[in-house]
Amino acid sequence: MIRNGKSDLKLCGYTLGGEVLFYLEDRVLINFSKNNLNRTQLRTTMANLLIYLLNNSRKDYIVDDEIMSNVWELNNLQASSHRLWQVSKDLKLKLLEVGLSTELFYRTERRGFSVNRELVTPIYCDHTTVASRIQSDSNTVMS
Repeated sequence: MIRNGKSDLKLCGYTLGGEVLFYLEDRVLINFSKNNLNRTQLRTTMANLLIYLLNNSRKDYIVDDEIMSNVWELNNLQASSHRLWQVSKDLKLKLLEVGLSTELFYRTERRGFSVNRELVTPIYCDHTTVASRIQSDSNTVMS
């Protein structure tokens, strides 16, 4: 919906490989295929890494220093190549566990990551509908 020249749509998630949904607000991966209904919650830093990779998936590659600065340092965390390697490895395992069999991201030239952008489709939601649904849900809980 467009009001006053502004869209109420906001990015609320991504589909990955056509069968996995990454819902940003809850940091959850959901496989919604008939054969493999599965769900897994991501830890905050792992979710931040995935969000950063997906938001920058149009780039040929994303350098390690850029990732560490935006995922760790901007969140007042200590960045290191080892932490980046460990979280990216764990994220790959989570994606495999939830049913994404094709590699979503991979190392490029030993200095960054590339995202298989063919697997990534952004999902936009009507911000006002989501906000009103949350408000009505909280009113129901309080009643």
